[in-house]
Amino acid sequence: LSAEREATALPPPPNAPLPASNPLIHTKGTPSSEPQPEPTIKRIIERLRPGDRLRDRIGQNIKRFETTTLATATSPITAWPPPEELLRKLNELAADGPPRPSSYKDIRKWVDQTTSSLSYIMTTRGPHDLQAIPAIITLDECFHDAMVLADSLSDIDRAAQIRRAAFAVKRRTKTWHAAAILAEGITEKTADERTTLNNISSLLASLEAFEMNSTAGRATEVRQALVVIERSELLQFETLRQAVIHHYAAPNFRVALDEEFLTRLMPESPSRTETVRDVILGKPVRGRRVVEQITSVDLTPDADEICFDLTVDGQVSTYAITETGPIALTSKGSGQFTVKKPIKICREGLIVGRSVASASNRARLMNVSTSFDSVPLMGSLLRTLARNQHADSLPEANREVAQKIVWQSCRETDQESEKKFAILSEQIQDSFWQPLVQLGLSPTPFMETTEDRATLRLRLNADTQLAAHTPRPREPDGTLFGYQVHESTINNAFERLGIKGQRLALEELFIHVQQQLGLEQKIPEDLPEGVSVAFEQVEPIRVDFDQGLVQVKISIDALESGRRNWYDVIGSVTYKPVASGNTIVLKREGPIRIGGPGHRGRIEFALRTIFGKIFPKERPVPIVPKKFTDHPRLQDLTTLQAMSWDGWVAIALGDTPQLQTAETPEEQPTVIR
Repeated sequence: LSAEREATALPPPPNAPLPASNPLIHTKGTPSSEPQPEPTIKRIIERLRPGDRLRDRIGQNIKRFETTTLATATSPITAWPPPEELLRKLNELAADGPPRPSSYKDIRKWVDQTTSSLSYIMTTRGPHDLQAIPAIITLDECFHDAMVLADSLSDIDRAAQIRRAAFAVKRRTKTWHAAAILAEGITEKTADERTTLNNISSLLASLEAFEMNSTAGRATEVRQALVVIERSELLQFETLRQAVIHHYAAPNFRVALDEEFLTRLMPESPSRTETVRDVILGKPVRGRRVVEQITSVDLTPDADEICFDLTVDGQVSTYAITETGPIALTSKGSGQFTVKKPIKICREGLIVGRSVASASNRARLMNVSTSFDSVPLMGSLLRTLARNQHADSLPEANREVAQKIVWQSCRETDQESEKKFAILSEQIQDSFWQPLVQLGLSPTPFMETTEDRATLRLRLNADTQLAAHTPRPREPDGTLFGYQVHESTINNAFERLGIKGQRLALEELFIHVQQQLGLEQKIPEDLPEGVSVAFEQVEPIRVDFDQGLVQVKISIDALESGRRNWYDVIGSVTYKPVASGNTIVLKREGPIRIGGPGHRGRIEFALRTIFGKIFPKERPVPIVPKKFTDHPRLQDLTTLQAMSWDGWVAIALGDTPQLQTAETPEEQPTVIR
């Protein structure tokens, strides 16, 4: 707010200059009647590369949008790092127009406005320039314009591309704005102030390098740059730190469960017949009852926790005989009950409340018999008295029976559910949560419950790592279960496995990795024997999720197999998500590629054989839990989404849609948020 108030007192930046005066776009053609650029902008223009013409899809010649190549991030013109990756995204948007010319015109207009705002920021001297904040605020408006534009497009893939570019703009505006607030008031008059400005510029430059290639080394550089600035003890440092964490270390794992899906996971309760031996209104009752019940989940909206009621709805049918002296009453009863057990998942863990219930009962007298039925007058009189007494006491008897149903149903629900939830909580703690803690990934949960969906997001990264920084794919309509995992989740875990520079036999490697990840220790039967591997010190294993594929790259310092040795080898294997019903697997796509300095282009059949046994083509990797795919009440679910794009793998299961718009899940449109 203080930044916005100050911005109103400063001269506003130019509002979207025309492309002719845009220092980030080089155009060739007829002269413009617009005012000539300022000298500072001219110097930026001189740094640009000329472009080529491109013919668009409707056959018209249009000028290709040009990317910018500034000399360095610390040029004498500006301290802002050149946003090369963002400019590349804008270049792709402007160069490849959609079939509808009107849509392309709107897209090109937004690209021009965005690059104009970027170019004005580049003309300022850096975050400490008084003109920086109002210029960044102008650029921030481009994000909102892009989201409106994307929502108006019928081309879903192009809308997703615009949203990705819009979020790339947003990451810059938020971190640049925080950097400008931090640098506000620094005059460069002292060596300490100049050092502080250089540290801020170094952080922004490291963020741009991470945008270009999100490796572990560049993530570490960002975290180190933050630590250096923190040592300056500037008052507004926390604003900058939060901006970096929020946009470059966002939650990298998300799972969403629909209320209907959770209900289907509940075990079915078959009807059961029980013997009745009870006392009602002080009178002994014997007989039998049949209990039928259904268990469901009712979500309770909460902004910070996952809250729901485990609900049990049941019916009780009773056939009972009540004997009082010489009189025996035969009756049938029909009762209903509802039990609600509150359950909450929060940062403290699983919290289970006590069950509460409501019940009703309605009994109907079927027959009255006495030991004096053979006596004409006495038997008739006793039966009449018994019927009258039964009618008088019936309301009270129904209340007592209903109360007994409440007590029994609550007791049974508490006993069964608490035992099962305790086992489930222990399994999650031992096989999922604790391994993440031991790896040093500091799992940080973010939870939310709406009326129909429970969502859990996790940030998994160590102190020297970042997390997600690109927008996740949006779930299709009708999704009952879905999750999205960012590549940083896997890469951060690999970085913490403790295998960098280590020499291990393959059997030891599999056991070590499974122990670290809390998995069942199992060595593949066809694993080659007598093979040891020493990994590189930097990113020995890395995965990349993009273009519909999952690529795994292994960097090996040395690999020994009997008398054969290989050094400095890089192996890569590609997988593709393949869906069938409610089952989704990663299936190996194409051959294993082997390269690196030690390979030197030679055809090594023995080396390929080793890699082939580690990554067998006939052994796809399932990415949907087996408990879901094998669950009898989930067999009718189908895959609505199975994709890998822009750093994310996203899957979604739901009921079979009535109208199928694509033949395969891979052809489903990609929407991001």
